[in-house]
Amino acid sequence: MNRRRSRLFASAFGIVMAGLPGAAAAATCDGLSTLQLPNTTITSAETIAAGAFTLPADSPRSDASFFTAFETLAAFCRVKGVIAPARGSHIEFEVWLPGSGWNGKYVGAGNGGYGGS
Repeated sequence: MNRRRSRLFASAFGIVMAGLPGAAAAATCDGLSTLQLPNTTITSAETIAAGAFTLPADSPRSDASFFTAFETLAAFCRVKGVIAPARGSHIEFEVWLPGSGWNGKYVGAGNGGYGGS
């Protein structure tokens, strides 16, 4: 099950990236919210300015002193969505895409013990 969730998260990233071929890759972050992908709904896409990210108010670790790394975070595009590859499925995902200078690497994080290995 853990590996399956990791594959699903990686698939979410792949689906978003696959939807950006050629000239579309240069599209604005906000434009990703209109991206049409199979079994996928992009619920939001927003540009987060450098150092401006803050945790949601309902975050279990919302104390700012714990997350000082966000203060130096580069600008990025925060994409949220839902994938429903099978009847009754509802898989929420979030992908942060660099605003510029992407080195082509991908790092998956989060999910605790459910993230696979």
